[in-house]
Amino acid sequence: MHVGRSVPPGSVSAAQVELRLVELRLAGTFRVVRDGTELTDGEIGSRKSRTLLKLLAVERPALVPVDRGGRPGGRGGRGPGGRRGGRPAGTVHRGPTLVGRDGEIRSLREAWGRAAAGEPGVVMIVGEAGIGKTALGEFLTAEAAEDGGTVLRTRCYETERSLFLQPVVEAITPVVASTPAAELRQILGEHAAAAAVLLPEAAALLGPPPPTSPYPLTWRGTPDMERRRSFQAVRAFLSGLADRNPVLLIVDDLQYAGQSTIEFIHYLSRHLSGSRLLVVVTVRAEHDPVIGSALASVATRLEVGPLQAAPGQRP
Repeated sequence: MHVGRSVPPGSVSAAQVELRLVELRLAGTFRVVRDGTELTDGEIGSRKSRTLLKLLAVERPALVPVDRGGRPGGRGGRGPGGRRGGRPAGTVHRGPTLVGRDGEIRSLREAWGRAAAGEPGVVMIVGEAGIGKTALGEFLTAEAAEDGGTVLRTRCYETERSLFLQPVVEAITPVVASTPAAELRQILGEHAAAAAVLLPEAAALLGPPPPTSPYPLTWRGTPDMERRRSFQAVRAFLSGLADRNPVLLIVDDLQYAGQSTIEFIHYLSRHLSGSRLLVVVTVRAEHDPVIGSALASVATRLEVGPLQAAPGQRP
């Protein structure tokens, strides 16, 4: 059961929600990102009342903080552990909560706290279809956004698993496109050319590489070399974001991901020492033997079972 899915009567109207979303977006305080795509004002304004209320009350993690220069994470904002911005230490999360998931929520909070303190990690949420894996991810993204973190959310699709790094590319593209060219070049460093090949948005911002670059856009290596360069470029970008604010990357339905995405998550976990990044993936239980085995050495498992009965209630 998801508590907070409806807004108390009289607390806020759909029109107020819609107006506030557009105001925040125009002010540069928030971007609205759903499944890797940034929504326009028209798309926000066209949503029905129920959806708007749900967006504010439940799907607030879709609101990714950015500063007025368009950079993700908020102006100088920092997350847990005494960092600037976000919730003051010791305050209580006021967003939606989940009944019967105290243990799972505690584990996710601890993982996020460690990541925000410079201990990156990967958490794999495993459970049957419809048991609440995505709801747990939504809860954590709400808290991460409240803490001033940069939230990247994406989903895998079975019919698109042949696309190279499909969910990862969709997660970072809106942030790449909104990052000033000079800052993007600084973040990517020597990996700028590889990022430009993988991400058209990066290529448009960065322009052609300088003549002295060891990797001009026309350069091509073996497939394995190209794959490694792409992995390095995405890792460099995520590390650069995490230098500014803690980063939470949520990947839903990893069982539908292509092999490249699973390999990248494994690679990422081994090359992020000291980065403030937490990767959370959800996996259906029937696919756990394959994906769980692939990520067993780098991921912490969080198995989601039937809901715990509330005190005084039957299971």
